Amino acid sequence: ALRSNTIHRRVQATTNSDQTNEQDKSSTTTINNEKSKVIVPLPYQGTRHSSKILIDNKNHLTNDKRLKSIILHKAAAAYFCLVDRNEKEKNYGSCLRYLRLALNCYSAELKLQSMDHNNSSTECKKLLSYIMSIAGDCRLMIAHVTSTEEEEKHREQYYIMNDVDLEIQKVIDEVGINANSSEFAWVSEFTTNIDRNLFASVHAYEYAINIVRNLGDHEKKRLHLLTKRFGNVRNEMGVYWMNKCAEAVKNLDQEAAKEIKDQFRKSFESFDAGIQAFEKINDISNIALLHSNLGRLM
Repeated sequence: ALRSNTIHRRVQATTNSDQTNEQDKSSTTTINNEKSKVIVPLPYQGTRHSSKILIDNKNHLTNDKRLKSIILHKAAAAYFCLVDRNEKEKNYGSCLRYLRLALNCYSAELKLQSMDHNNSSTECKKLLSYIMSIAGDCRLMIAHVTSTEEEEKHREQYYIMNDVDLEIQKVIDEVGINANSSEFAWVSEFTTNIDRNLFASVHAYEYAINIVRNLGDHEKKRLHLLTKRFGNVRNEMGVYWMNKCAEAVKNLDQEAAKEIKDQFRKSFESFDAGIQAFEKINDISNIALLHSNLGRLM
């Protein structure tokens, strides 16, 4: 009896195990069947979210203003990075070319946003502040270039345009931005005139400072740095005009006297503006330096 009960339990256990295995197989088969019903789109297949594309079948940018403004914003940011890299490599002609393209992209983006009633100008303004800041650096460094060989190298770099630059410029032209009459044309002007380069550097820093000042308290560190750079270039302008005064005094006549007065005024105003800038950030050492230069001028 005990033996027959044991055999009965073994048979029952085997039957239950087989039933469980059949259920598992059935469940697995059902899951696999369900998975096989899910359609995974291939990379080249369109989905319901891809109705708005960036490039059409003629390889032209889409007419969607919002998407085009995004592309232009990214292009402006990319050109800013190229300016930064070339400025470190002292390729100042390339810097000016990329500055021109970056600012044209910014202008085109801003125009598209106004047409599309899309108010995301805060990010645009922040990017513009970075572009104008590095523009101030570049124009200041170009003012220090005195070698004819270096000037020719930078001039050649300034006028070279690769295929990508030409395509981006086409998009800018389609939006209706004229680079020659743009409000930022003065930023990327190529000139070997020291006065014009220093003047452009000053105004680029001023432009960046005005933007950053309105971006909020979290930009205080950048505002401090920009104010210091502005003070430094004002000092350089003051020294430049002071040296011009000293040269003019050697050949003093009635005509030279008028010129000296104008140069003296420019030098004084530059030193005074630099002192005011350094006073805002409490930079004692630079305040003392500019007062010393102002004393030399007197």
